[in-house]
Amino acid sequence: MTRALPNNTLEKDWRKTLFRRLEHAAGNLASVLLFALMIITFVDVIGRNFLNRPLPGAPELTQIFLATMVLLMLPSVSWRQDHIAVDLVDMLKSRLLSVVQQILTSVIGAVLFGVIGWRLWGLGERAGRFNDATVSLYIPLEPIFYGMSILAGATALTFAASLLRHATTPVSAEMKTAELLTQSDDEPEAEQAKPVVGRKGEG
Repeated sequence: MTRALPNNTLEKDWRKTLFRRLEHAAGNLASVLLFALMIITFVDVIGRNFLNRPLPGAPELTQIFLATMVLLMLPSVSWRQDHIAVDLVDMLKSRLLSVVQQILTSVIGAVLFGVIGWRLWGLGERAGRFNDATVSLYIPLEPIFYGMSILAGATALTFAASLLRHATTPVSAEMKTAELLTQSDDEPEAEQAKPVVGRKGEG
């Protein structure tokens, strides 16, 4: 006999599947943009230095592709907390401080990217009113600003979801996770501190 899964379990599995598919699609699109950016840069450098004919619109495409590529990956990075972290004050390490740091990071990230998305949406409306476009290739700026605004808003929502996850997770579990992360950071230092002992009979 097969047991029916609870509704909350099915709902969580559906959300995880949807998030993984969106994450996979965003990663593939970012990879395509990165490859296109590499080709554009290569052709532009060869044409500029050897043929005295740079690729028309290369700076515009570089700016658009680079900004889109970064914003495509930010929601996944913010949810997985894969940001670059630098320990400025090592002597204040504690499990509770790590939990507070994660909550503050989620709050600040949600607010900042919410403001960025709001401002980009306003730039999109302005570009639509004045029919703004790039100088060389005449690419309309309105859909680009709107797309960036949506991606920035998705990043803000991801930070907000991360905040809810930290708020609903028991503090003991958060502290245990932070302790494991701290131990993993200290392991390389412990390995370096171990003395090198040779085997008997050597030397």
